[in-house]
Amino acid sequence: LKLRDNIFFKGFIDKILKCKDNLCIVDYKTGNTKIEDKYFEFGLNLQLPSYLYLLQEDPSKIIGFYLQHLVAPKYVYDEKKDIELDSQMRKALAKEIIENKALRKEVIAFPERFIELFFVIVDKRKQVVPFFLNEVQREFVDTLNHCISEFKAGRLARVRILILKGRQQGFTSFITAYQLACSMLRKNFEGYTLADVTSNATAIFDNKAKFPKNQLPELLKPTEQFNNKKQLKFSVLNSTWEVGTATKNVGRSRTVNFFHGSEAAFWEVPMSDIQAALGEALTKDCIEIYETTANGFNDYKDMWDSG
Repeated sequence: LKLRDNIFFKGFIDKILKCKDNLCIVDYKTGNTKIEDKYFEFGLNLQLPSYLYLLQEDPSKIIGFYLQHLVAPKYVYDEKKDIELDSQMRKALAKEIIENKALRKEVIAFPERFIELFFVIVDKRKQVVPFFLNEVQREFVDTLNHCISEFKAGRLARVRILILKGRQQGFTSFITAYQLACSMLRKNFEGYTLADVTSNATAIFDNKAKFPKNQLPELLKPTEQFNNKKQLKFSVLNSTWEVGTATKNVGRSRTVNFFHGSEAAFWEVPMSDIQAALGEALTKDCIEIYETTANGFNDYKDMWDSG
């Protein structure tokens, strides 16, 4: 839409419903955004009014606009506690995300939204529930997104995050889910997780990656090149995620753009040896996340103290 000489206004609308000569604008949201018309005069909440402006030259009558939330608020699930109903919703949303280019672009940019839309997890009561981020996970992903933004703007030399965690906060679950989502959404993604011992590596792969992947709607499952006890590889996307155990020989023949060190304070191999073994395997834009529970004085504490 031309506003004046050399000034154009351009936008994309998620959906327009038309009945005869009547139009209704629909905007999809993965969060809990609300329309507050009291803010219009202050130049806020103007996305949908801007769509009205874009359509002002259409001869049809615009009868309304509304936000359609794609993630049911947590309190809705807490009220129903119906995982089968949630499964039906995930199947319907899968079709929508395949057809909606703008929505696909959003979840590719923010994989945490894909997680909340489609992933399930086994909770502490051994019940299958939707993967809604808890407060700690949400604070972490806000920090991660801020660091990524700062790196892209040239204000950070690299993205490296150190986490000293309490038990049962869900860091490993979320970071694994994030890598799984990236491997299913982004071309040429390579994620790599190192656990402290083999049994924990197996648990991460089976419980925190393979299980939620298998519960996804069929429409969203990318073509697998192979799926073994430690690696998932998706052939069309040329993307992969692998989990291993911290040894001196890690990192060979890899080009990793997301690295996750799990329970790093418990690694039996010195951290300097691990980082040396990874060497040039980590790309310049690699996201590095080291997390652990406390384990006294060790290499991780030294890295933590040095910042």
